[in-house]
Amino acid sequence: MSSKTSRIPEVKCPVCGVESLTEQETQHDVDYFGPVLLTTIICANCGFKHSDVICLNVQEPSSISTSIEGPEDLKMSVVRSGNATIRIPELGVVITPGPIAEGFISNVEGVLERVEQVTQMLLRDPKKRDRAERFLQRIKEAKDGRLKFTLIINDPLGNSAIIAKDERKIKRRKLTKRQIEKLTVRR
Repeated sequence: MSSKTSRIPEVKCPVCGVESLTEQETQHDVDYFGPVLLTTIICANCGFKHSDVICLNVQEPSSISTSIEGPEDLKMSVVRSGNATIRIPELGVVITPGPIAEGFISNVEGVLERVEQVTQMLLRDPKKRDRAERFLQRIKEAKDGRLKFTLIINDPLGNSAIIAKDERKIKRRKLTKRQIEKLTVRR
């Protein structure tokens, strides 16, 4: 793993407008996937942060999926580029890329924790509180390994992956041109 940090000259932070951005690039070798570059931009003034994952090998547009059937499956590694869409159909979860979508390297449990954090913000709204509480209970069941679900990543650039010790648990297929167009139109 190699790392490099540098100041980004003459570029203002999108949040505070101050020229105080630095970029950190860290190269990781992800088992069964290959080398990736994790880039993180940070504002020293306000703390704004944006990350992305870039695959250093050429990949084809792909859909990757796996069935999560118990606690051990929650440990599978997840590499998500900022261009990828994550879906968990059984929970109604869809994480779509946007202009400031972040890439990350985590595991399945970490993906559930990200969904949980966003949902907890809904608890502040009295009209959405009951529904959010019920949804958080389902997330807890999933994190405890008591709820079976499917994790699907669709990446038009092929920079994402789900990595398991048993590669037979992972299904990978090439995206069609139409699927790629639908994914890239959302941005």
